[in-house]
Amino acid sequence: MNNFFNIQRFINLLKRQFILNSKSIFIGLGAASGILFLIFTIVASTQGKCLYNEQVSSMYNVYFIAGYIISSRLFKELSDSRTGYLYLTLPASNFEKLLAGWLYSSVLYSIVSVVLIIIITSLANFIASLIIGFEFTPFNYDFKYIMLAVGVYMITQSVFILGSATFKKQAFLKTLLALFIFAVSFSLITGFLTWGIVGKFNIHMEPTDFKHLPPGLEYFFEVQFPVIAKIVFWYLTAPFILLISYFKLKESEV
Repeated sequence: MNNFFNIQRFINLLKRQFILNSKSIFIGLGAASGILFLIFTIVASTQGKCLYNEQVSSMYNVYFIAGYIISSRLFKELSDSRTGYLYLTLPASNFEKLLAGWLYSSVLYSIVSVVLIIIITSLANFIASLIIGFEFTPFNYDFKYIMLAVGVYMITQSVFILGSATFKKQAFLKTLLALFIFAVSFSLITGFLTWGIVGKFNIHMEPTDFKHLPPGLEYFFEVQFPVIAKIVFWYLTAPFILLISYFKLKESEV
């Protein structure tokens, strides 16, 4: 038997993940959806028109925050002395546990969230149109922006998966604190490096002046660096963080 990955073992683990967490998640999403539906209906009624752009933008906030909380609780069993041993002795590899957690909190969660976004905003505008009498327009928010938001979420939520595998208590809050410390440190380091290379701080947030640099460095900062940064963010960040999460799970067995 393959100890690293077995499809039947993985499916059973995914079912277990769903059974243990679905009730609380559905209650939370249901409550948030109900409140947002009520607010959207009232606002659309007062404005007398469909407000898909504003409504979808508001739901992004719920989508991201709720997803981060769910991701930070994936391995909460490890922090409980009553369930930690049982979780460690599950007939599944750490890769399967991580993959199941990622699929549950990233892919499946995003699919459900996108469906809820379409249903709630469409229903709210439809009800408002019936109340006020304005013309109802079917969901017409540009889907590429929803996919962009989903892509950003699926990358950034990996940080909270790492937090869940790293911190035993209050993983969500501790991950936020770690992100804040990292952001401040990264800003200071890059600021000093930029100052050292370019020769001045960009206090007014205007485009940095690279014109006095050697042609090679000027081309790198203005052309190559943005491309490298985009590749690193979209294609390397999540796999790297998930790899660290995998080794963190292995450490928990010791």
